[in-house]
Amino acid sequence: MNIQEGDKKKNGREWRLKMRHNKKEKTIRSQILKGYLLLTGMMVVLVALSCLFFELIAANYGKASAFQNQQYEAQKVIAAHYQWLEQLSDSITTGSEFEGSLNPDTCALGKWIDNSAADLEDYPELAAVIEEINKPHDEIHSEAAKLVELAKTNRDEAYEQYAGVFKPKVVNIGKGLNKISDIYQEKAEQIIKETRQGVLVSVLILLAIGLGASLASVILGRRMATRISKPILAVANWSEQLSAGVDNLRFDAEDLQERGNASEINRMISSFREMADNIREHVRVIQKVAEGDLTAYVDIRSEGDSLGSGLYHMVQNNDFMFARLLEIADTVADNANQIADSAQMLAESSTSQAGAVEQLSDTVQNADTLAAGNAENASGVMSLIKGMNHEILEGQDKMEELLEAVQGIERASENISVVMKSINDIAFQTNILALNAAVEAARAGSAGKGFAVVADEVRNLALKSQEAAEQSRALIENTITKAAKGGNISQQASETFQSIVDRIKQIEERIGSIDDASARQQELMRRINEEIGRISSAVTENAATSEHTAASTQQMNAGAAQIKLAMDRFQLRKREPGKPYIPPEKADDKEFIELATRNFYAHAQKKD
Repeated sequence: MNIQEGDKKKNGREWRLKMRHNKKEKTIRSQILKGYLLLTGMMVVLVALSCLFFELIAANYGKASAFQNQQYEAQKVIAAHYQWLEQLSDSITTGSEFEGSLNPDTCALGKWIDNSAADLEDYPELAAVIEEINKPHDEIHSEAAKLVELAKTNRDEAYEQYAGVFKPKVVNIGKGLNKISDIYQEKAEQIIKETRQGVLVSVLILLAIGLGASLASVILGRRMATRISKPILAVANWSEQLSAGVDNLRFDAEDLQERGNASEINRMISSFREMADNIREHVRVIQKVAEGDLTAYVDIRSEGDSLGSGLYHMVQNNDFMFARLLEIADTVADNANQIADSAQMLAESSTSQAGAVEQLSDTVQNADTLAAGNAENASGVMSLIKGMNHEILEGQDKMEELLEAVQGIERASENISVVMKSINDIAFQTNILALNAAVEAARAGSAGKGFAVVADEVRNLALKSQEAAEQSRALIENTITKAAKGGNISQQASETFQSIVDRIKQIEERIGSIDDASARQQELMRRINEEIGRISSAVTENAATSEHTAASTQQMNAGAAQIKLAMDRFQLRKREPGKPYIPPEKADDKEFIELATRNFYAHAQKKD
């Protein structure tokens, strides 16, 4: 803010204080209040006159209504009077009991006269008419009693007196009652006529007062409108100038003095001028921000100054944001350099990884070839073992057949041994018989010589048979022993063959496992080759990515440098760590510095 602007502000404040402390000025409120009081007084007069006129009109209408009611009552009395006359006529002519009243005070006419005594005092003409019919009324009731008594003895004479003397008197009384009814009617019509004239006069008076009040309100309203509209039009013109730009706004102190003829207008003009000054101040801040100076101070005039508060926070947030942007630019540059170094290391590592992957691929390929050879050899061995197993199974079957044959020989040898024993027994018995025959031949002497020779031959044959049987028995026992030994050997050979078969099955299972493992090894080698291919592709991509990253980091460095270059045009607030920022405008304001310090530490404690 320059000195000229400060002087303008000072002069404006002095002018506003002068305008506010000028006690001789009239306020719009007091002027409007006076106008309303004047109009209210006129309205009160109108209402009072209206109430008075309405009261008079109501009283007149009450009188007219009373006369109309009296006329109605008179008509009822007339009807009752003639009804009483008809009842008397019927009683005389028919001899029936008379139901009417013979007392002049209890009949309808007598009661009406008593009730209307107060009204008759105010209206002499009515009193005169009633006085005329009062005496005849008493007489007809007295004569009616006599006629009723006469009718009991002589109806014709009673009727002649009724028609000749009594009825004319009653008719005269009816005429008097009709005259009373006409008087009531005339009174009511007269009062209604007077009331209508009074209403017309009241309306004319009220219209005259209303026109006067309307004319006074129009004159007062025009004066008030002129007093209010002139300064408001001036403020409207200033608003148009302000809408075209705050620099186009010009205030004339004399013009303000001339237009500000009421304290409310003075306050409005003063407030408008303060608003214009506030806008000028905000425009100054915005211009400084537009020029890149973020050290501009925004004066918040009150808690409701949302524009000043918003502008203050905008400048502060932009200062924070640009400071943060500079920090981010520095961080981006540092990180870009680190990323470039990492990309270079990644490229070198990718190159060495590519060579290692190629060697690993060759090694895996050789291992795959060996695994395929192992699988093929295992398959050949499996085929040989299956053939050997088949031959061993056939040999086992033959050995079982041999074992059965040896066991058959052993059983046959045992049977032969039994037979040889039988032959030996037969030879022994034959020898015994031959001895017995020789003894008997000796006893016979010469007669038994031939039988003795036969007996000797038989005995010799028996001895030879026994000897042959012994030799056969020895041979058979030797055969049985050999057969048993052969059976044992065959059993052992069969068990050996069975053990060989079991071992061959185990070998077959192991070779099958080796074959399956070789197949799985080949599958794993295939997968390893695929993964090595992927690794090789990834290594190639990493190498390309590292090159792209290096190029991107160069662009990031260039972008960070451009951001720093663009930020050089902004003048940021110089903040000291751990201390609040004090703008140059408030460097000597101790109260502001103390408040800013308290707010700074309170905000820091909330963050902690």
